Amino acid sequence: TGAVRLPSGEVASVRSFVEQERNFSQADVEAMVAEQYKIMRALIPIHRQLQDQGQIEISTTPFYHPILPLLVDSDRATIDRPGATYPSRFISPVDAEAQVRLAIRHYSRCFGRKPRGMWPAEGAVSQFVLPFLAQQGVRWIASDHKVLAHSGRWGYRTDDPYVLCQPYRAVEGDAAISVFFRDTTLSDAIGFRYYSYSDYEQAAYDFVREVKERFAWRVTGDEDHLLTVVLDGENAWSAYREDARPFLHALYALLERDVEIQTVSFSEYLDGNPARCVAPHPLAEQTQVYDLFTGSWIDEYGSAPGVDLGTWIGEAEENRGWELLGRARRDLARSGATPETAPEAFDCLTFAEGSDWFWWFGDDQDSGNDAKFDELFRTHLKNVYRGAGLNPPAVLEGHIVPQTVVWTF
Repeated sequence: TGAVRLPSGEVASVRSFVEQERNFSQADVEAMVAEQYKIMRALIPIHRQLQDQGQIEISTTPFYHPILPLLVDSDRATIDRPGATYPSRFISPVDAEAQVRLAIRHYSRCFGRKPRGMWPAEGAVSQFVLPFLAQQGVRWIASDHKVLAHSGRWGYRTDDPYVLCQPYRAVEGDAAISVFFRDTTLSDAIGFRYYSYSDYEQAAYDFVREVKERFAWRVTGDEDHLLTVVLDGENAWSAYREDARPFLHALYALLERDVEIQTVSFSEYLDGNPARCVAPHPLAEQTQVYDLFTGSWIDEYGSAPGVDLGTWIGEAEENRGWELLGRARRDLARSGATPETAPEAFDCLTFAEGSDWFWWFGDDQDSGNDAKFDELFRTHLKNVYRGAGLNPPAVLEGHIVPQTVVWTF
């Protein structure tokens, strides 16, 4: 509870509030909020400091979290839910490139250097989006092991640790990039299972034991092998006691003491780190993955087994959203506006290309407030027109999600 100097240069302290305990005045509450803002302003400097010290690596995501394959060409989406159909074709490679470029620019502004890797939104990848990443200097991406399982002519045996536990070289034309594929079972254990343990030391032990039984003890020889674990942090930590601090302390302490397992960042594994005896694994020496599957880390509810893109396209509401987005994109292009002459229009367009609007459309996902997401989505599309000096078409007044009206006498 003492004063703490933050990486931002500010000093934060809550000692006086802890000691007072109760009977806080309006001024006290405002002072508490001011201390919280100090901590929030320090979040990016803290992460930048940790990255500069080599303790962590920070990745980024295409700027407004779009499903890149759908921006490049919606007709090439994988959808396999019964009754699913394609909307009118949405094709805008220039927008996919812009989403990657904007993310890199923002990251560089925050962290003083370009990112080395990128987590494509929802792990959604495809063979034909590789150039949009590699040409921007992205060295690695990551996705789900089921994408690897469906890649190539015959698929890959991802239950074999020799197959799964390595980075792959993905090539499209002159573009080449490293791809890491996560183990879903272990990732989901952290995200959705271990929080229910009463003993987090036991949870950490179970994680390490599974790493060894399923992977480490099944490989032989002196070569190292890399197991990838990726999860949505916001889905996990709030379900744990104390925001998962006891679990994470137990897990990292166990990993630190273990002589068979060494934690590394993706770039550290690719570049090598002599100080930690990590050998380099350059792109040219990696096994090539052929015909990278068009999929994500999510299998749409009600679809055939196997990852796909149906969570964001294929249902009537989702397709309606793509139709309206496509019309706005075409009208913006016909207007002659450019990102330089109409920046607000293009900002609203890229915002509307984000994945979350389409996540909540349709029956496969339900926010409990889908109508509000519908309203916000169409508001962004209206602002595309306004930003270009055009009148929004009347079609944007129509709801995508059915509206419920309740009245009483």
